[in-house]
Amino acid sequence: MQVNIKALEKTAIKYALNEQWEEAVKANEDILEKVENDKNARIRLGRAYLKLKKYTKAKKIFKEILDEDPVNKIALKNYKLASEKSDDNTGTETAKNTRAFIQEPGTSTKVKFEVD
Repeated sequence: MQVNIKALEKTAIKYALNEQWEEAVKANEDILEKVENDKNARIRLGRAYLKLKKYTKAKKIFKEILDEDPVNKIALKNYKLASEKSDDNTGTETAKNTRAFIQEPGTSTKVKFEVD
């Protein structure tokens, strides 16, 4: 059983790294069927929902994690991100707050360019 979970974890991570979000959702759901309270799988599932713009589902997952672990920094950050956006069923992203578009410090890149 443990080997099967490890294999599923590797698969879920591989899907996320390849931005195959639907597959990542399925892989993490498979893990959660076997280990209901796997916090890492729940966080990965929430992130996949964020990437699929299913903000309501993502927010619910991160809220559940925060109910159990109120200081979980990953869940706090992602819950806030999911809260700043809303599902609109048109395939376009809607931000409730312009801060949703600002990247975290340390994740941006400086680029020098000249305009003629």
